[in-house]
Amino acid sequence: MTITEFALLKLKAPYIVTSDPLPELFKLVRERQSAWSSFPLLFFTEAKDKSIVYILSGWDSVAAHEEWIKSEGNQDLLKKFGSYLEDVTLRHLDFAFDEGAFNVPYIVYRNTPKGVEPGEEAGGLSTASGQDLEHLDSGLHTLIFLEERPSNSNEEDRILERVYAEL
Repeated sequence: MTITEFALLKLKAPYIVTSDPLPELFKLVRERQSAWSSFPLLFFTEAKDKSIVYILSGWDSVAAHEEWIKSEGNQDLLKKFGSYLEDVTLRHLDFAFDEGAFNVPYIVYRNTPKGVEPGEEAGGLSTASGQDLEHLDSGLHTLIFLEERPSNSNEEDRILERVYAEL
């Protein structure tokens, strides 16, 4: 089974997802990583905070992703992004990457702490839930895939909007 990469990139102030040269840099990320992994990359940003970018992609395994991270191509990208990134949080979620289901304009992301019962699911085209394979104490990570922006959600939910679909 493949796994799903769910990465959160926090940009340094004053940068937001559309600040130059970030669209071109993310295009380069998509080209290089997709060529390495054979999986597409989907980019999202938080509706309330455009300085946060999410990467959603697939990998054959955590080890395969770790090989990419160490590669010269990725290390070069990290240097190019150095002056724009404040923080990176990487999750390897234990559900299969499904390009067809994940290729939507909106996602509701919910992180339910370990030991807490998940809340009511918002209606969506599909839902994927799983744990981080490397940080089991990080709780349950749920992605709800939507064609339209949700009109209501829990306070803890993050509404993600697709960006760079045309790159």
